Amino acid sequence: MMDFEGKKVMPLAIHVHHALMDGTHVGEFLEKFQNLMNQE
Repeated sequence: MMDFEGKKVMPLAIHVHHALMDGTHVGEFLEKFQNLMNQE
């Protein structure tokens, strides 16, 4: 994790097969992940 202008940032790449996952699933994951990152 890095500090950029007082914010925690972490590069993240997501690669999924569209037959197995929908954009909705990725969006839900990213929302939950962001909430966890915002917790201190």
